[in-house]
Amino acid sequence: MVLHEDKLGQTLLIPTNLLDLIPNNHACFFVQKLVDEVDFDEIHAEFIGNAGMKAYSRRMLTRLVIMASIDGIRSSRKTAKLTEENVVYMYLCGGDSPSYRTIINFKNEYGHLLEEILALTIGVAREANMVNLNEIGFDGTIVKANASSSSVVSENDLKLAREIINEGKKADIEEDEKYGDERGDGVPKDLTLKEKIKKLVKKSTSEDETSDDEKIHFSNKEIDKIDNALEEVEKIKNNEEMKGSTEKEDKEINVSLSDPSARWMKNKKGKIEQSFNVQNTVDLKEGIILRTDVVQDQTDHYQLKPQIEGLKENLNEDLKNSKILADNGFNTGESIEYLHESGLDGFIPSRAQASKDKSNTRPFSKANFQYNIDKNHYICPNNKILPYQNTYKDKRKEKKVYYTNECKNCQYKNECTPKSNYRIITHYSTDFQDLMHQKMEQKENKEIYKRRMIVERPFAYMKHVQNFNQTSTRGIWKIQDELNLMAVTHNITRIHNHLTNIDHDHLENPQITTI
Repeated sequence: MVLHEDKLGQTLLIPTNLLDLIPNNHACFFVQKLVDEVDFDEIHAEFIGNAGMKAYSRRMLTRLVIMASIDGIRSSRKTAKLTEENVVYMYLCGGDSPSYRTIINFKNEYGHLLEEILALTIGVAREANMVNLNEIGFDGTIVKANASSSSVVSENDLKLAREIINEGKKADIEEDEKYGDERGDGVPKDLTLKEKIKKLVKKSTSEDETSDDEKIHFSNKEIDKIDNALEEVEKIKNNEEMKGSTEKEDKEINVSLSDPSARWMKNKKGKIEQSFNVQNTVDLKEGIILRTDVVQDQTDHYQLKPQIEGLKENLNEDLKNSKILADNGFNTGESIEYLHESGLDGFIPSRAQASKDKSNTRPFSKANFQYNIDKNHYICPNNKILPYQNTYKDKRKEKKVYYTNECKNCQYKNECTPKSNYRIITHYSTDFQDLMHQKMEQKENKEIYKRRMIVERPFAYMKHVQNFNQTSTRGIWKIQDELNLMAVTHNITRIHNHLTNIDHDHLENPQITTI
């Protein structure tokens, strides 16, 4: 084996072309072609004739942000550093090196561009026969919000603080005009907004009026944060009323001051924290994301209809030739009825069917009791019939009761119903849900439903490749832009890998189409 000479510091007679250092099939060329299809004329026209320093091309910044996301880099500082050290980023930026602040401002101001680019990726995928809309999967996952648990404040404290601020605002203005900044006994500026609110509430509810003479000052920005938090409190209340929540009316509502749009949600590990529900709609042929959405619902129960309607609008398709696949979290009476009335072909198991598929299901759990929709009775694991007995209404649902007196003589009584003489099965599914349950019992439909697992792959990519385990921005609209960027980069990666495996010529001249 021959040892190569160390060439560090060797002078080159001919300047190196950056393109010579980048592989021909690198994803950056696909990113370049894709972004070139976006019309930036209107955006760039905003900068014509303006005084000050020259602004960087928005087309260049779009390429930069997308490429960084593909490489799993979410930090704007790290992205800015790459423009000075990495030949791929140098090429995409044309030698420019925008500061991290420029990149942050671009993300905040032009996130809406990502919706158009996401549509472009879907168009390219359809052209490459990677999307056919035959089978569409829906799923949601809980993602932790960029909201500090230490900044959570109760509704009562927010309201009381706002009332006191309103009462004292006029007096504060008069005192400021009279005394200016002469007083030095105010609350230290390093107090957080939550600490100020707590201090103000404590001061207003204290019986000892001489206990604290400090004046608590709230800036306009802090008052806006309190108002935003109160608006989110009202949204939570209205949302619970619309969905017929059975929670106690006097239940205290808590919101985070750092991101009031976040909601308390339980993740897969059973931990309750400030989070968002991320909904993905995926074409199951090659796993291309068709739509991504961030919502504030703790569960997927009410998401099927809005996600389907949003997809119809985006694609301008009625989806009546598509198979709709979703897990049992989407199986509610309203959702299944919506599918029926819309003429959509749904494949959504019931909770019992989903539980039955799990290996740790107990032998006499409800999941192992078979419901016969035609004869309106249940059959227990011991092959005994539990006939219909009566119907009662509980809260918003009608529930049917099934049981048999033969349970007390059954050899499995102690395993099935040890504390009662007979096993009662409560049936609360609607007629449409019963029909869906019957449909999902058929072997061929179970095989179709197995393909729903493909919808999990984009979530795995987002969390493990793009490091999307927590939102990096705050505010639901900014998080939506963040999600669109994740979807764009996921689709680009899928399409690039697909075209690379089929024909390298596609990368040199990819067919960019719109949908």
